Amino acid sequence: MELAISFVLGNMQQQMLSFCTDDTVASRTLELCLSEVSKCHLFVGILGDRYGWTPDQYDVPSSSEFDWVRDYPPCASATELEIYLAALAKPADALEKSFFYFRSNQFLRCAYLLHPTYFFIAL
Repeated sequence: MELAISFVLGNMQQQMLSFCTDDTVASRTLELCLSEVSKCHLFVGILGDRYGWTPDQYDVPSSSEFDWVRDYPPCASATELEIYLAALAKPADALEKSFFYFRSNQFLRCAYLLHPTYFFIAL
């Protein structure tokens, strides 16, 4: 029996916004991101210092799949909504399939001290 694992790495919102030239597709960014999260068997959140893209409004279809989004408090970032869907909506189900890593604020300083030749410092 063979087992295959594939990974899609990257910031989904940024990818969606970068490749969307059609306003219809661009307005579906939140819908597309949340749909991808709902299909995931494993969710890995790697969080840094930014809150993320915050849509002006939650543009999602009227289907029951997105009822929770329409009831969610306004002004949340797409990342917050993805985390809620992946882990916080059903915490017991997420225990073994959702993982979060937080970048330390000291990371860049430590990286520079360990490998100064990799950094360009503008004067």
